Amino acid sequence: MLIVYGWKNKIKTDKKLENTLCENCKHNAERYLAREIFIVNIFGIPVFKKTNKRMVLCANCGIIEQLDKREYKQRLNEI
Repeated sequence: MLIVYGWKNKIKTDKKLENTLCENCKHNAERYLAREIFIVNIFGIPVFKKTNKRMVLCANCGIIEQLDKREYKQRLNEI
């Protein structure tokens, strides 16, 4: 019997934040609240997901600012 499995890391954007000045690229760029998720697949069906990192992602240069779980939830619930 052949079991096809695999794993990958995926970045999922959850919320668009206001345009702010990025400290890295010095552009007024869109920033996103995002998570890096580790996914395990069997026969192409995800059977396990785990959030590894929570971050603010710059859309222009791709630099990330890591957040802890409490700060991430606080920014996610802001209006």
